[in-house]
Amino acid sequence: MKIALIGDSHTQVVWPVLTPLLEQQGHTITTSQANAGWSAKKYISTGMINKVNEGDPDAVIVGLGGNNHDLSDQYGKTIDTFLEKIGRNRRIVWIGAYTSDRQKAESTAKRHEWTSDYLSQFLPKKGVSFIDTRSISQTGHRDDGVHFTREKYKSMVQQMTPE
Repeated sequence: MKIALIGDSHTQVVWPVLTPLLEQQGHTITTSQANAGWSAKKYISTGMINKVNEGDPDAVIVGLGGNNHDLSDQYGKTIDTFLEKIGRNRRIVWIGAYTSDRQKAESTAKRHEWTSDYLSQFLPKKGVSFIDTRSISQTGHRDDGVHFTREKYKSMVQQMTPE
C-alpha cells in the first residue's frame, strides 16, 4: 500500500520511527511532511496539503490537532475541507493530539483535550479512523510539557502500530 504522512512537530519524531515499520510491512511512503506549529488550517492555507496527493497514495496518516486554536464547531468545517483536499476515496488514519502536562503547559493541555474530544466524535462519522493518544501520552514529556523524549515517542508508536 502507498501511504502519505502529514503532521506537526510531534511527527518530526513519529514519522521517522513509523516509516521503517511501515516499510517492513511492505508499504511505500509517498510523502512525509512534519511541520512544527502547523495545523490542518495551515496546511490548507499554504497549499502544502496538495503534496499529500503526490504519488497517489492509497492511505494517509495524519498527525495533527495539537496546534488547533479554533475551539468551536467551525473547526469541523476546517477538517471537512482538509479531508476533501486529501481525498475521501483514501483510507485515512488520524493520530490525535497528545496529552500535555497541565503543570507546565496548561493552555496547550486544554487545547489538546478539546481538540481530541472533538476529533474523536467528528472523524469516525466521516469514515476516518481516529487513534486517541491520550491514554498512552500521560508521561514521558520533555521540559516543555508538550513534546516527549525520543524513547517515549518510540514506545507510543509501538502501541499505536497495530491500529
